[in-house]
Amino acid sequence: ADTNLYNPTIGGGLWEDRVTSLVKNDQRNLQCGDLASFFLRIETSPDVVGPITSTNTVNFDGDSTGQSGIAYEYIDSATLSRSDPETVLTTPTVPKVSLEQVLHGTLYETARGSTAYTEATIKVTDLQPGDVVVVRINARIGCLEGAEPTGVLQAKLESALGSGVEVDKKLIHGGTVPLKLMGDQVIVEEPTATDAPIPTEAPAPTEAPTPTEAPTP
Repeated sequence: ADTNLYNPTIGGGLWEDRVTSLVKNDQRNLQCGDLASFFLRIETSPDVVGPITSTNTVNFDGDSTGQSGIAYEYIDSATLSRSDPETVLTTPTVPKVSLEQVLHGTLYETARGSTAYTEATIKVTDLQPGDVVVVRINARIGCLEGAEPTGVLQAKLESALGSGVEVDKKLIHGGTVPLKLMGDQVIVEEPTATDAPIPTEAPAPTEAPTPTEAPTP
């Protein structure tokens, strides 16, 4: 796919280019109602037994960090990007992608003390040992009419769970993706990487200690 053909009304692009270069190449700023495309690169170990499941949680801001007025309103889709050059399938089995999303809080209410965000769970099933897949996530940018928002919007990969699965912890290019706000336009800035650890495996359950008997008097 030619990154110059990236269409913000339907999303698109490639893992290696990320959103930043896509928007620059297209000579167009993201605007209210556009779709911002995010990418997850998932690689499975060749030493594990398939099929393998990768469960990833990504949080999308429900309001700007300064004055209210712009948000990721909802996640439009999460799909397997089979045409991406990064994608390598070791068998004819095509992994399946499912999306569940939950809105926490109320959109556009940061100024009133609400911390709103959409929690998106992207599950990839039927992965085989040695597979490399790219999942594209399209998030819709919404704007509150008459508002003059300031600050940034962020999207963050909170967790990536799966045995024998490695997920690039830098969603797109950095851990968070700032968007500079200018009226009804949103300009993607160069993301800032984060070194915060991303959970990669579910914690093992701990057993309650075995009670010891009191000594016999």
